[in-house]
Amino acid sequence: MRKKISIMLLVGYLICQSRGMLQAQTLNIDGQVVAYSQAPIELYVNQKLIQTTVMDPVVIDNRVLVPSREVFEAMGAKVGWDNATKKVTIEYKNQTIILIVNDPKAFINGKVAEMDVPGKNINGKVMIPIRFVSEAMGMNVKWDSANRSVWIDEPVDGSTEVTQTPNVQNVVTSAKSTQFVASIVASSAMKDIQVFTQTDKVIIDIPNSKSLLNRTIAPVSNMYVANIRTSQFTADTTRVVLDLNTPVNVSTNYSSDCKSFHLTLTSKNGSSALPEGDTSNGSSNNDSSNNGSGNTGSESGDSNTGESNNGTSSGTTSQTMTYTAGSKPKLTLPGITTSKVKVTDDYRNKILTLDLGADYSKTIPNKVLKPNDAYVDSITVETKGTTKVKIVTNKIYTYNLTSSNNQAVFEMVRPKEKYRQIVVVDIGHGGSDSGAVGNGLREKEINFNQGMALYRLLEADSNIKVYMTRETDVYETLKFRATLANEIEADLFVSIHNNSASSTVTGTETLYYPSTTDKRGEKIAKLVQDGIIKTCGTKDRGIKPRTDLFVLNSTNMPAILIETGFISNASEAQLINNAVFIDKWAKSVYGSIVEGFKLLQR
Repeated sequence: MRKKISIMLLVGYLICQSRGMLQAQTLNIDGQVVAYSQAPIELYVNQKLIQTTVMDPVVIDNRVLVPSREVFEAMGAKVGWDNATKKVTIEYKNQTIILIVNDPKAFINGKVAEMDVPGKNINGKVMIPIRFVSEAMGMNVKWDSANRSVWIDEPVDGSTEVTQTPNVQNVVTSAKSTQFVASIVASSAMKDIQVFTQTDKVIIDIPNSKSLLNRTIAPVSNMYVANIRTSQFTADTTRVVLDLNTPVNVSTNYSSDCKSFHLTLTSKNGSSALPEGDTSNGSSNNDSSNNGSGNTGSESGDSNTGESNNGTSSGTTSQTMTYTAGSKPKLTLPGITTSKVKVTDDYRNKILTLDLGADYSKTIPNKVLKPNDAYVDSITVETKGTTKVKIVTNKIYTYNLTSSNNQAVFEMVRPKEKYRQIVVVDIGHGGSDSGAVGNGLREKEINFNQGMALYRLLEADSNIKVYMTRETDVYETLKFRATLANEIEADLFVSIHNNSASSTVTGTETLYYPSTTDKRGEKIAKLVQDGIIKTCGTKDRGIKPRTDLFVLNSTNMPAILIETGFISNASEAQLINNAVFIDKWAKSVYGSIVEGFKLLQR
């Protein structure tokens, strides 16, 4: 009997050792074999140990990754794999989750959910970060580093249940002799739709939805609506704009299943909705010649298109205001005192607004101009107390405002034509994307406090022009951030983040894109890293090359990403959100950027 027990113990020991050795050998990560020597990790789902016979959870770059199939099938989900597209589809309760290997964007019911690191194909298994399982899906996740175990539990109160996100699929229009009807159609029930009626437009905002609409939709022939425009106004709001020919009364109602929302427009002055006869067969989203799939990012969907003026691209005028097209388009405004003019530069939406400081409606009446050129989309003049001129451009411009011969000249120039040193500061996460969460703090808020402190120092330096990817708590896509920097033609891109791992990990690291021909990004990363360590005293985790981060590999200029500290460590979380620390941190990074510009100019 003793001999049998001894053999059983020996077999058990050998099995455990074999499992440890298997984990300790090599990993095939997306076709690249790398050494891995960390101890095995056990996976528990809903308090039950999951047998991960092919691939255990692993720690890669301080991120814990778990096998997607084993996690979700243990919760009763259906998991599908498309080898051709490297796509995982998970049907979990009333949610459809789509993950693509090496893509940091996941989709939950069509809504984008950013992952801190993308899913990886490791030893033939799709591995995903536990932070995504926790933050994006609302699971209770615990990483027990001491016992090398991951615990994932579904909330017992059913908080993972979410209302299915409606995909807005179509806008169908019809008209009769006395009314015009626009019906917005979605894949599932819509609610809390907001309608705003203005003199020249009706704006419809559909919250918690995804737009699948074409950017422009041609309505049926009618007297009321000239054009229909749509956009993904924010990350979770679809906007539909009806551009009006005449003021209207608007009434609305939902269909019984709330999958359709109807707007009925009738005349305020008794005119007919049709130039002649009736049209009731309708036009829809699919009739449009624009075959796009809905615009996203910073497009507002609410640029004032109003009255069209398709004259020559040079010399378009509204009374005494003259527009001149060209690579440096300009407005000439006779009789305007430049000292009273205030300019708002909304570069993220490509809008320049001039408040002329007085009422000039007698010489510059309310009007919307459409220059129809490559430089300016529209020019809107509106007087409410003071006269304002809103310019929607097709490119990002800054401006020069000068006075000559009793007239103001507003010249639009590209940022590189005016500024010698341009930096884009990217405050990571924001809005619906909180980033890492730990110790009562959210990463997006720490990033914001640090980023705005840096912004104020850069803004005060007359030798540097700073642009920001965000200045409020708003969600901006990674593509928007990189595209903004590229359109501005910045000299340097600096992204502000904070890190998360196990509760014992601390320190600062700075990431850069490892170019074989341009080492400036690496050198600036070293400047910034060394400055923070010297000034702030955090642990030096060094500079690290990263080819997989979108904001680093998709920007055309030297780009770095600062991971200041670990929100997952209790003491460091409090440190990095401390006002004194942030002040020292901002001064350090600012000084390194100043030195970095000297390096860039060599």
